[in-house]
Amino acid sequence: MVATLGEAMRLGMSGLWRERWLVPVGFLTTLIRRALGLPATAVALLLLLRGAWRAHQLAPFSGEAPALGGAWVLVQPRFVALVVGLSACAALLGWLLRLAFVAGALPALAGAMGPAGDREPRFATGVAWGLPHLLPTAVLGLVLEWTGQLFLAGVALAAFKISQVAMGSGRVALAAAVAAALVLALLVALLAAAVADAALVRTAVRGDGPVEAVLQAASRVLARPAAYLLALLAFGVLSLVASAAVQSVGGVATGFATSAPMLVMLGPALMLSAVATVLAAALEVWWLASLTVLAAHEG
Repeated sequence: MVATLGEAMRLGMSGLWRERWLVPVGFLTTLIRRALGLPATAVALLLLLRGAWRAHQLAPFSGEAPALGGAWVLVQPRFVALVVGLSACAALLGWLLRLAFVAGALPALAGAMGPAGDREPRFATGVAWGLPHLLPTAVLGLVLEWTGQLFLAGVALAAFKISQVAMGSGRVALAAAVAAALVLALLVALLAAAVADAALVRTAVRGDGPVEAVLQAASRVLARPAAYLLALLAFGVLSLVASAAVQSVGGVATGFATSAPMLVMLGPALMLSAVATVLAAALEVWWLASLTVLAAHEG
């Protein structure tokens, strides 16, 4: 029997509770991924400040010299290549780090949601041995997801061009067709993202090869598109609600200190950011567990 979305989310919550230690691991993973972008930012800021200071030394009585010096550095090909290269390396390392977390979390969650609540340690095994097998599937899923995003961008651009041409013509049918095309493109992009994530589950939990995992994931998603779309929307709404709740509570808690120095407000801001990151990590683990039930449960 195929699990419904409600059953998948209930079992996913059970897996989250049994393997709740994955939340701090996900939190640490997110912090490291964010820290990977600091070198590119630091190098860019240092070079811009160096250019501004050099321009100030050459023209000490010109108020525009520092800005012009920074702008000159900003358009240099070497500066652009260095910052883009560092940013690309940070993005690649962050993607691999998140993939390593997924490679360990999926088998652990699948075991926790088993009939007997298998508590065999699977996280380290998944990271060490599952990551090499998961990498080709992740690349195929990334290509599929980017294809959906490009399709959505192309349809949106075409809709914008058509709307410009037909503006003021009063053609209701044309407007309806453009809106339908945009909705269809959005659904395609969402389903492509669902297939990419489900393919990771198939490889990590069922041991499918890259092509087989994508095909199996696509067949499951296309057989029940509403369930996967509702799951994506549900967890998206939960993420927005959690973020808004943290911001609201933080605004109420720090509202009395509006005149406090910025350094004093740094502590509460960091605490609120940490709480928001922990909630995001918990939601990600819950999503992975629920998706495991939908994509790998054989019924």
